Amino acid sequence: MNDLLANFLRVLITALIFLCSLSVWCVDVRESVNDSVIQTLDLDRENLITIPVKDATSLPLIRIVNQQGLPSTSLTSTFSRMIEQVVVDKVIETVVPVPQFVPLAERIGNGLYIKLDDSWQAEVRSSVLAVLHESADAIYSHMKDRPLIEVTVTYDLEEGPIALYRTQGESADTVLLSATPQDYRPQLMYQFAHEFCHVISDHNRLRSTESANQWLHESFCELASIFVLHSTLEDELRSYVDDYRAESIEILDSLKDFPTWLSEKEDELRGNTPNHDRVSNAVVAYRLLPVFKQFPEIWNTFPLLPNSESLLADYLDEWQESVADDDKKLIALIRATLLNQLLPSESDD
Repeated sequence: MNDLLANFLRVLITALIFLCSLSVWCVDVRESVNDSVIQTLDLDRENLITIPVKDATSLPLIRIVNQQGLPSTSLTSTFSRMIEQVVVDKVIETVVPVPQFVPLAERIGNGLYIKLDDSWQAEVRSSVLAVLHESADAIYSHMKDRPLIEVTVTYDLEEGPIALYRTQGESADTVLLSATPQDYRPQLMYQFAHEFCHVISDHNRLRSTESANQWLHESFCELASIFVLHSTLEDELRSYVDDYRAESIEILDSLKDFPTWLSEKEDELRGNTPNHDRVSNAVVAYRLLPVFKQFPEIWNTFPLLPNSESLLADYLDEWQESVADDDKKLIALIRATLLNQLLPSESDD
């Protein structure tokens, strides 16, 4: 019995010594593989992230490791797999680049460029830019024509939020914001979505602040903020804007005849320029929200909003005339929603 126990202990000690030696050999091998793989892939050591071995991205790296000539075939298949996993684990920790944030608008190929100027503190720049892209993407991703849009965003607590008119020779629009994610992320999204709507509407051409139809443009841009916050899966964001505009929602819910209310209200709204009746603007925005949720491609028609002083019914006629044939039905939906009127069909022309 004692001989049997002694033999067992000798085998166990031998196995432990072998495994310890194998572990040291694996460390040496994987360190040499790290350098060779990094050199082969020409990767920057400072731009790395750890990804679990089980991740599918490990598969191409396993092939790379095998191409380095690991002597795994000289061992049993079990130990070969063990060593390969150890080495691959180390290589993955070392050579997988950090995935950079790529906005949806950039992934689908477009002309949307958003940048921050030096007014933003360094520690919030990356988070601010991510929020701005998230807000813009909720609208821009539905603009099939991919218009060229360049926006420089400035932090200005006193003057923001506002979209400034471009001066002669400027190619980028400038938007001033007064919120940061450190303050309240929903507010940053709300502000930028509103101003981004002015930008895609080509507000430099519309000159809304000088137009009797400023109320309509402001209603559309209020809609943009509500639409963006409702486009997320976060209840906090939807609740933020709905709570903020609770009075407008209550007014809309109380109206038995919205078209009549708007018809009677239009002269008053047109006379408010350059001031805003933001409560009424939000009533109009919430009236349109279900249409834009169902047909978000309407955003593609906003660069063609008319620069016109016409009353709403005529304004919608002019807008319909300016858009592509496939989009005319979208303007008809807006007209029906606001005025309970249908645009005449082409057969009636």
